[in-house]
Amino acid sequence: MDVNGFLAGLPALLGIVGFIAYQILQHFGKPNAIVSAIVEKLRLAAPERVPDQRLTAISVDRLLRRDDGLRRIISEQDFALLKKVLNQQFVTALVVYVLCGGLCIFGVLQYVKQQNATKVTGIGVVGPGGEHTLVDLDPLTVNWKSEGDRQRLRVYLENVLDHGRSKAYTVESAGRTVTFCPDDYHTRSSKHLIMSSHQKNLT
Repeated sequence: MDVNGFLAGLPALLGIVGFIAYQILQHFGKPNAIVSAIVEKLRLAAPERVPDQRLTAISVDRLLRRDDGLRRIISEQDFALLKKVLNQQFVTALVVYVLCGGLCIFGVLQYVKQQNATKVTGIGVVGPGGEHTLVDLDPLTVNWKSEGDRQRLRVYLENVLDHGRSKAYTVESAGRTVTFCPDDYHTRSSKHLIMSSHQKNLT
């Protein structure tokens, strides 16, 4: 994987890490003070009916729903506070899951887009018969390799000394070759030539 591919998939990685971090904090982070107080009351009143382990707000709510005797131990105010904690945790979890899921989806889409993007490499300029010694009066052929989605390329020759440009041709990336006649470049370019391109999506 190249750097661009890694950066494109980075949001998905951050989404996964964020989800795992949230789950760890849920299980091993500091317990909610309201929930801890309710659990303490239940264990003092009926220790044999309350599990000897860490209980979350959801666990306490389920326990109270299953056991009416335990439900009568805590006051209506405590029960209302427990419901408030549950609602807050639900909203927090929903926001975290939406953000993490959105990051994962965005990262996957960007990675796929990056992998399918047009990549132009191996650019070369040759004269007639494949000669690499360029002469101003010869037609020059530009060749390249391309991968990924087909796109249109705006191809021209540019003088690396004075930045003069030849006539530009718009071709498909999959064509991988274009030939410039002497009239296309000899008045504005010299032997020191390079290829530049402007990409745009095919319609």
